[in-house]
Amino acid sequence: MNIKKNIDFMGKRKIYWIISLSIIVVGILFNLIFGAKLDIKFTGGSMFKYSYADDSVVVTSTDVSGSDVTPTDLESVVAGIVDEIEAEAVSGADVSAADVSATDIIALLADVVPVEGKNVDPDAAAKVISKALGEEVTVSVNTRLNIDANETDNKNLVVSLAENKAVDQNANTIITYAMSRLYPDVELSLKESNSVDPTMGKEFFWKCVIAVILASVFMVLYVALRFKKVGGWTAGVSGIIAILHDCLIVYFTFVIFRYPIDDNFIAVILAIIGYSLNSTIVIFDRIRENRRLLGPKVSVAELANVSMNETLGRTINTNLCVFVAIAVVAIVSVIFGLNSIMSFAVPMMFGTVSGCYSSLLISNSIWVTWQEAIAKKEADKKAEKKAAEKAKKSK
Repeated sequence: MNIKKNIDFMGKRKIYWIISLSIIVVGILFNLIFGAKLDIKFTGGSMFKYSYADDSVVVTSTDVSGSDVTPTDLESVVAGIVDEIEAEAVSGADVSAADVSATDIIALLADVVPVEGKNVDPDAAAKVISKALGEEVTVSVNTRLNIDANETDNKNLVVSLAENKAVDQNANTIITYAMSRLYPDVELSLKESNSVDPTMGKEFFWKCVIAVILASVFMVLYVALRFKKVGGWTAGVSGIIAILHDCLIVYFTFVIFRYPIDDNFIAVILAIIGYSLNSTIVIFDRIRENRRLLGPKVSVAELANVSMNETLGRTINTNLCVFVAIAVVAIVSVIFGLNSIMSFAVPMMFGTVSGCYSSLLISNSIWVTWQEAIAKKEADKKAEKKAAEKAKKSK
């Protein structure tokens, strides 16, 4: 794509700001209404991973599975832990902890309408499991990529719940029973279960935040030194504002699409910072070069317009290549049901578009406006000084 035009970018800078502010306001509203979903790695809790075969696989195994869990099995498990469940552990169906028993759980699920087939809907499964456990759970379904030749299970069902030791000890049986009520044809096989300590997740999150802050500080210093002839520190701060803009867009994508804030979020943020920073530096490098070629008489707005037009094709082509590559990854993840990859690819696509937009239109427009304000302030000072000198001579 060879783009060579004389577009007046700076003449429309207010439109860019209005567009960005509108998107941010909409994102804030979504965040206030729906809130962000934190992954179990940051909140802590228990995670159960099951495997099963969907409708695309013919299952001939006669092993014990989720459909073999009966109310009698459930009673034997729940009867021993009734007294250990705390009052706050059960809230989903107006049942107090003191009244919890196998009979209560069976009664809670009595109105569950069984679904034929083996195509599990994560949202429907989450509602039924939450009802049985009495607490909020998160359910995800992914395609298994590492399947042995003798295996028929091609799907993973991952159930995450808040940390509660009394429930966690026997949550597996309750989850399996709830799934057997909703999907009688699905044969679950427990692959692993573990408790997640939120401390490690929080430490990882804050280390990433510190890394982003340090990267931002070093970026301002680098840009300030490299582009000091064109107002280096203002260019650096303008670039930081553009990066914060991109980070907000990525965050709002996670909120709107209801993806949990996890290590994918950190990965997307760091990747977008890199791409956005690279594009910003390329444009400012062209601005510095054109300042030398065009001279000081050219206004900063015209200087930015010329530089942006010259780098427009490169910036769009680079980001377009990234977007297409990530779009292919997103399409493949949709086809094969790879939700964990989709929660990386989709925000990355939005972040790539935002990074291209902010590098071209946000950071440069802020820099131009800032430079014009500085120039106006200096001109006003000179005018005041001349007026004072003239007044002094007239006396």
